[in-house]
Amino acid sequence: MSENIPSQPSVSTEFLNLLLRERVVLLLLAATFGALAWQHWGMNRSILLNHDASSIRVSAVDDNAGGGTSVCTLDTTGGAWRIDYDVRPGNGWAFCGISFAFFSADSSPGIDLSGFDTLVVNFQGFEGVNSSFQTQLRTMDTNIYQEGDPSSLKHQNMILFPEVATASRNAMPLDRFVIPPWWVARRKVPVRFLNPDRHDVRELEILTSADVIRLGQGSFGIRSLEFHGKWIRQETLLKILFGVWLAYVVVGLVLRLYKSFASIRALQRQTSQLQELAEHDPLTRLHNRRGLENHLSALASRSIDPANPVMGVMMVDLDHFKTVNDTLGHDAGDEILRRLAGLIQEEMRPNNLAARWGGEEFILLLPGIPVARLLPAAEKVRARVESELQYKDHRITASIGIAHGRVEEFEALAKRADEALYRAKAAGRNRVEVAG
Repeated sequence: MSENIPSQPSVSTEFLNLLLRERVVLLLLAATFGALAWQHWGMNRSILLNHDASSIRVSAVDDNAGGGTSVCTLDTTGGAWRIDYDVRPGNGWAFCGISFAFFSADSSPGIDLSGFDTLVVNFQGFEGVNSSFQTQLRTMDTNIYQEGDPSSLKHQNMILFPEVATASRNAMPLDRFVIPPWWVARRKVPVRFLNPDRHDVRELEILTSADVIRLGQGSFGIRSLEFHGKWIRQETLLKILFGVWLAYVVVGLVLRLYKSFASIRALQRQTSQLQELAEHDPLTRLHNRRGLENHLSALASRSIDPANPVMGVMMVDLDHFKTVNDTLGHDAGDEILRRLAGLIQEEMRPNNLAARWGGEEFILLLPGIPVARLLPAAEKVRARVESELQYKDHRITASIGIAHGRVEEFEALAKRADEALYRAKAAGRNRVEVAG
């Protein structure tokens, strides 16, 4: 008589049920990725300020107000702004440059650049003693501004190095502009007012003598300025998305998250246990062959010299271990192996690796060890086995074969160390042999 076995739902049915159960999550995910993609590839906005723009006033600036003697003239013909300068020695910092004063749509001074992240300076070219230029934003901060004193506008600087002396497009991240220490010291600005701000930018100056005073003549021209940004900044969008997800979690997923975390923790424990069993010898708790091979790729980073990753290989095998097992029993043999593993672990440095290679044979990997130190290290292990690894009245010894070479030659090194081990056995045991 046959039994009625209940039918199991198909994989496709299970998948459809999962989609239905998690439809809100899927919709939120789609909206999240859609918004992030739109923010990354879209939402672009820009401002182009060229020779025909009515929202800027352009003028030449120099060091004369500070007692300097430099001379510069501004040429606005040819669809660009060009400065011819003669920077001369004076009482202070000698410079010449161009000043762009910004105005909003209602002709009031200042422009809000807080939603922009990049300034692009389109150079027409330059010649003369200056190949780098101080790019300086001046912004209004009512906390520190003094009426009638333009030097009290908050300064934010960055040095521009045009890629070529001819026409070039030079992008400058606005977040990289910093408030210069000299201006802070001169104005005695309190620390609480030193935050960079671009909500009310009054001027942009492009000046010579960016890093040091460069005296002499030259010229440079600027075809246009561009400001690029996003309608919604990434930080703002992430906050919005975070708020949406947080609301959903608080309203509907508190209990489910708790259960999910409990399941994840149980799964992680099981995974860790399985990995531990898969990569470690259950008797000695050292790595087994599989565990050793899984960690080989990390050995190069443990080497003292990453450019020349070398290591020493030490193959350790107990002498006459079969006789010990036959005489004392397998329980005693297991105890001896555990004690040998403990001794090996005591000799290991943090960047070393040890494994049970098979039976009573163990392998030690010593990344970065100089070849001259490998033999003394092996002799120390052999001597400790001879002096400390006693079981009742039985004297336990070990034979060791060693080899030295590059980390990526592990297979060949292990084979050479194994051959040296067999030579140690053939030469009377309880000794160390070096691979040829």
